[in-house]
Amino acid sequence: MLNSVRPATFRGYAGVASRDITPPTGIYSAIYGAADPVASLGTHRPLVATVLALRTQRDESAMVLVALDHTEVSELTPDIAGWVIDALADTSPVVRENVMVVCSHTHSAPPLISRLRNRPGGDLFEPYVGQLSHAIADAVREAVAGTVPATITWGAGGCDLATNRDLPDPNSTTGRYVCGYNPDGEPDDTLVVARVTSDENDEIMATLVNYACHATSLGWDNYLVSPDFVGAMRETVEASTDGAPSIFLQGASGELAPAHQYSGDPAVADGHGRQLGFAALAVLAGMLKPGHELWLSEIVESGAPLAVWSPRPFDPDRTLVAEEICSALPLIELPTSDALADALARSDSGWEATRILRKQAIAETLGSKRFHETPAWVWRIGGAILVGHPNEAYSNLQTSLRAAFPDAAVMVMNLVNDSDVVGYLWPRELADLDLYQIWQSPFGAGSLELLIDTCETAIASLLKLTEVTEVTAASL
Repeated sequence: MLNSVRPATFRGYAGVASRDITPPTGIYSAIYGAADPVASLGTHRPLVATVLALRTQRDESAMVLVALDHTEVSELTPDIAGWVIDALADTSPVVRENVMVVCSHTHSAPPLISRLRNRPGGDLFEPYVGQLSHAIADAVREAVAGTVPATITWGAGGCDLATNRDLPDPNSTTGRYVCGYNPDGEPDDTLVVARVTSDENDEIMATLVNYACHATSLGWDNYLVSPDFVGAMRETVEASTDGAPSIFLQGASGELAPAHQYSGDPAVADGHGRQLGFAALAVLAGMLKPGHELWLSEIVESGAPLAVWSPRPFDPDRTLVAEEICSALPLIELPTSDALADALARSDSGWEATRILRKQAIAETLGSKRFHETPAWVWRIGGAILVGHPNEAYSNLQTSLRAAFPDAAVMVMNLVNDSDVVGYLWPRELADLDLYQIWQSPFGAGSLELLIDTCETAIASLLKLTEVTEVTAASL
């Protein structure tokens, strides 16, 4: 029987910085095919880029996590990880596997796709990309230069904001599914929170909130640029942590979204954000002081024999390592460019054209390939594992990895780094359904399971580094 309970922790060096990355009013912002007009009429809440830099020692190369209020790394920003590397080239060089850029997946931000530059507001794309690149570079340099001795503590809880969004169409005679709240679904409600504290005074430097839920509170009738629920979540958490930046990490949310979504009212997004923010604060409130565990300190004989668990300090894990992995994911047979061009010429609706244009972009990238070498990034930060990949996985990715490694705090992130292909990764048993996430995606049955297997192998390898790390830590 265990006589101590120790949270997942890391002790090393950390630095944090944020920048406002809100685009100008009038920029093309339509993600939904049903949107009209397509150019923004203002801003609901600012979009933000936040950077967390980590090191084992002050003079070592950093690992850099960049969180963006954007839908995904897009065609006009294909290599944001490269921006990070370039920003540090002259001061503290980093290698590519030590960079993860995570998008919040808000559906109320500019899509930044070249074929849309001729649409209303598309002329603002390129100036905005310049603004974005400078903001990210500045934040990265500040975070890396400002690293100080720090401890990260992880905790977990739950939030019922996310619901299953694979709904059998009640009006369909063909078995079609639509994309919206399914009251009979069983969503993963897991919320993983990390607290970054300064070793000098235990003050909170930043929080990380990892939760899987599509940022689709706002829909086609919203004409304001918005971080969706992430903005109010951030405000709620930061108000109770003396303004320390709160970093949202979108989880494996392929089938998860709010029950009340696609609204034109920004208050709906704010309500969702507060719901998630309060849940994150509940996890933070349950954490012990940095670098402390609970141990069974004594048994006191009273009216009942009382087990007394008390906090005591311990030396947190100092492991910090990253690995880039790759999976050869099977592809479906895609329509030819000519067939898609003909379909686009015949289309007479905005939503239909949107679907065809998305399929065209994927087909042009993949051609006739049967497999796609798809990257993912696995970091070990002390007793925690961070997994990021560029596509939209169902929550099976995170539930499987957490079940396989129950002693680690596991944070899983969709929409990381690469903009080469963005498609859904769905469970094999759904293959025969008429479901958006299946017919949108170029990936075939078994792709999600292959990614899970590849990640499990990498995580198992990284977790075996403990003995080596303990020797290194003892010598610091």
